[in-house]
Amino acid sequence: MNTFKKILRYLFSLFLGVVVLFYLVTSAVILTCETDLVFHPHKLDDKTPLEERPQILPAAENIEFTSDDGLKLHGYFLQSGSFIDENTIPVLYCHGNGGNCLYSSGWFFFDLQPANDSGDRGPSKFAMLSFDYRAYGFSEGKKADLSENAVYSDARAARKWLAQKCAKSEREIILMGHSLGGGVASELAKDGTPKLILCSTFDSVPDTAQSYCPILPAKLLMKNRFASAEKLAKLNVPILQFHDPVDRIVPYRNGLRLHVAANEPKEFVILNRLDHNYAPNAAMKEKIITFLTQNHPAQGETEKVK
Repeated sequence: MNTFKKILRYLFSLFLGVVVLFYLVTSAVILTCETDLVFHPHKLDDKTPLEERPQILPAAENIEFTSDDGLKLHGYFLQSGSFIDENTIPVLYCHGNGGNCLYSSGWFFFDLQPANDSGDRGPSKFAMLSFDYRAYGFSEGKKADLSENAVYSDARAARKWLAQKCAKSEREIILMGHSLGGGVASELAKDGTPKLILCSTFDSVPDTAQSYCPILPAKLLMKNRFASAEKLAKLNVPILQFHDPVDRIVPYRNGLRLHVAANEPKEFVILNRLDHNYAPNAAMKEKIITFLTQNHPAQGETEKVK
């Protein structure tokens, strides 16, 4: 009997030791590798002259602007007409944590307006900027420079450029983000925005990490929070949100928590098997255009987009 008790005590001690070791190892990984876990930039040669950088769309314009700490950041600007006027709707698009804005051509949700015989397309209904954070694409910077506050700062610099381009105040800029970019857009929305569009976005990075492994101490240790749900709870702007139940990167339940946290008016659109890394299809683009051009979005509405 005593031998049996000793074996049980030994096994219990071994189990505790494994648990403690697991927590120590995972904590060390989170603390030392968090930047690598959160950000996955695809860097290109930022010394490439602006005019030699590839076009993602025939009418899109390569642009550069400067971050608050002096880095040259790159983006693509597109307007639907020949010129911008007081009725143009300006949209800032913030991409996710992977790749760069070369992959964002599909996120330009509008077509060019028809031209007349002289080639004039008239006043632009929409104008949109897709940009790269530091260390992404042709933007200057190193991966070590990336952090939650750094990408917020870069997005604010992009919004400033777009506001000046469109002769608008920064509070008049519509904010749209995909995945981690939705977290960036949620942060900027605190400064003021007419409307907010969130695509496959999480409630927070630590909450999403814990969705994969509930016993991870992510909430205690992660510095990059992107606490979108907390921010949306304090906002009172129209919100359009998209999420796919089969999303394999940001679990659907995290998107639902974000929706629940948001105030009215808000609309939740269920995507149909687009997963996570997608470009908007025709139905999604139509939904975005309707949301941007209507006076008030539907209250608490949920629908499916095929």
